[in-house]
This record gives sequence, structure tokens and C-alpha cells, in this order.
Amino acid sequence: MMMTKQLPFDVQPTAELRSVGDGERTGTIKLPVIRGVRLAERLYVMDGDDTDQLFRETAELAVRIASERDVEVLDAYKMLNRVLANAQGVKIDLAPVEFDLIVRYGTEIEDLSARHLASNQRQAVRAATALIRSRVPGMEEWTDQDTCTLHEGLIRALHAFYLAEAAGMSEELDPDAAIASLTEALGKWQPGLGDPPPNPTGEPSSGSSSTTSPESQASPANGSPSSPSPSSSRPSKKPSDKSGFGFTGKSSPSPS
Repeated sequence: MMMTKQLPFDVQPTAELRSVGDGERTGTIKLPVIRGVRLAERLYVMDGDDTDQLFRETAELAVRIASERDVEVLDAYKMLNRVLANAQGVKIDLAPVEFDLIVRYGTEIEDLSARHLASNQRQAVRAATALIRSRVPGMEEWTDQDTCTLHEGLIRALHAFYLAEAAGMSEELDPDAAIASLTEALGKWQPGLGDPPPNPTGEPSSGSSSTTSPESQASPANGSPSSPSPSSSRPSKKPSDKSGFGFTGKSSPSPS
């Protein structure tokens, strides 16, 4: 088995370890915290990432809805995101106009929702695999298939750990708190009520429905070419009771 070589550092990186998992329920594993991700980890997670394509297709459907329903593009985009989030288990009280979207565009919405769920799960598994391969000694040959044998709660916890590391956070990311925050923000905006609520990450909202388009909000917030941070405004990995371990970090529909 391949052994990782060690550089003769003048200053050795700090070896902080953090337990990931929920005790006997999911099992726990200690991982080194580096407040960042290694290139091999990032590339592994990015491989096969289809969130950019899903974003484009979601935006295209929003443009079509805006044209056919005579509403602003951004309003159509917000409503579509809420409908997609609701379809994936986020508890949102949909407005009548949003139920109308489900009836009129049911096939397209069902397809997008299913593909977002699959993408959520795939990215969570790959993030967990990348961490195990890179940060657990002797596990360099660990595969996605091996990860899928783990408790889904542990996969979620590893995914949350990866997102926190990618964002350079000094504290562990709480997936349940992130889900609650996103659900609250998505639930506050209602069609016709003006500007959306503040971004759950604390960042200011970016513009109004009359001046902003979905494409103008698509820029990633971190250094990865195709992996936006949890505060990205593209429709990314959604918090989902149905997906098991797909949560927030990458492609949740954003209200802003």
C-alpha cells in the first residue's frame, strides 16, 4: 500500500484532531483539522460535479416561467427554488401561485428535484471519501462504495466537516443548524412581498427582482472553480430529509 511521504518542515503544521460522528449511533472518527482542504480532496469532490449544469437548467426553467407567466425573472427563480426545496423535504408553506407552478411544470420540476437529490447524495459521499482517503492513515484505497456502507449520519457529519474545512471555519459546522437557518430564510419570502429575507449566512441580499437575474448571482464565493461556498447563491445542495445526507453546502436553492 502506498505510504504518504512527509516533508522535512522547518515548522511542522499544527496537528489538531477533531472527532466526527455521533458516538455509538453512527461511530466516530478523528480527523486532522487544517482549516482548508487539500488539492487532492478538492479535485476528488469536483470530479463528476454537475451542480453548474443543474444551476443552468434551473435558471433556464425560471426564464421560461417568467415569460409564460408574465412575472419578473428573479421572482420566478425564487418561486422555483422554493418549490424545488419543498419537493426535497424543506418545510415551506407554498403560496397558491407556487402550487400552480407544480401543476403546470410538474414534469420539469420532478426531474430537476430528482437530479438535485442524486447530486446531493453523490457530493456528500465523495466529500466523505476524499477525507477518509486523505486524512486517515492507511485508507488511501478507500472508495465511494466503501463510504456507502457507513451510517448516513456519519456521511452527513463528514460532509459537514468538509464544508467547514473548505470555508476555513475554526469551528465545526452544525448541519442541523444550517438546515434550520436555510429553511427559515426560504420560508420567509413569499411571492409579491418584495425583497427576499437576509441570506442565512449573514451576507447582504444582492439586489431586487427588477434589476437582478439568476445568472448575475451565480459566481462562486470561494476559490474552487465549480464548488461554491455555503453562502453561494446558486441553487446548490439542498437541506433534505429525503436525501439522508445531502445538505446545505453546495446547491441549496437560495432565496436571494
